[in-house]
Amino acid sequence: EQRFRASGDTFRVLVAGGGTGVTTLALARQLSAVGGLQWSVVHLDLTPASIAVAKRRRAANGLSKHGTFVQASLYYVKLDQLGGEAFDYIDCAGVLHHTPDQDGGLANLASLIHNTPSRVGGIGLMVYGTLGRSGIYEFREQLRLLAGETPSAAKIALARRLLSAAPSSHPLARNPNGGLAGYLSMDDQELVDTLLHVHDVPYQVPGVYALAKAAGLDVVSWPSWMQYEPCAYLGRPDPELCQQTLSLDVSARYAFGELLAGNIQTHEFYLAPPGSNAVRHAPSSDAPVAATTFASPFNGFVQSLALDAIPIVRACSDDLQSLCRLF
Repeated sequence: EQRFRASGDTFRVLVAGGGTGVTTLALARQLSAVGGLQWSVVHLDLTPASIAVAKRRRAANGLSKHGTFVQASLYYVKLDQLGGEAFDYIDCAGVLHHTPDQDGGLANLASLIHNTPSRVGGIGLMVYGTLGRSGIYEFREQLRLLAGETPSAAKIALARRLLSAAPSSHPLARNPNGGLAGYLSMDDQELVDTLLHVHDVPYQVPGVYALAKAAGLDVVSWPSWMQYEPCAYLGRPDPELCQQTLSLDVSARYAFGELLAGNIQTHEFYLAPPGSNAVRHAPSSDAPVAATTFASPFNGFVQSLALDAIPIVRACSDDLQSLCRLF
């Protein structure tokens, strides 16, 4: 904030795949609360109807003078369509995994951020997690065999009948995030997005790092890093095993933690060009520890964490300050 106030530069944000504007509005509100900051938010989406809703949301919240709306594909859009200047931050949540070429989409987004020694941009992504979506893809194949590819009212009704009739041995019944009853309770819109979507590609932690590398970026931050930490699960029953996992580098440790948890539905992470000074928050084996416990909900269950076995983050970004104060 201090650097942007001093320079007078405009902090530029792109919401790639902004849909009906929920994220665009949230970011605009957040930026408007920062006094003395020049900022703009560009909303990018392919669908005119979604953009129209997003515009109404912006106007209803008194933010009409900030930002622009662009109808284009995140694969092919160029800076001259987006105001001509690179971005300081790009948000792309729940979009990339629905596209046919995730590597190509992220590579184009990477070309839109600032990447100079004096000004480096970053990207925030959310993609689906493989393990927390167990049974979903098998259920989709059942629906495809009976009703084809295209979602319809009849297909929604068929999905509900299958959910009601499926045996307890069905992999969706063993899904750690709600099981058959949880999906049956969804409204039609959520049911279509979750179980009837024609295309999505889920990821595990190694795939996240591969996705970043293919776009020439580094994974620099996991806001929900605690759910990937093996010690969050092993610290109380087996402190020695917890300590052994701390010898792994972050990517391997988090891959291990994801397999251990087995229920992570989505991955949220931040990316930046290699060598940038972006804030990284990940525990290191030589950090101090705290001796206390608390209960935290992790994707559908409550896990008691032995914090005396979890290294404390040395440098905390703004979104982790409350957690650090707890320590």
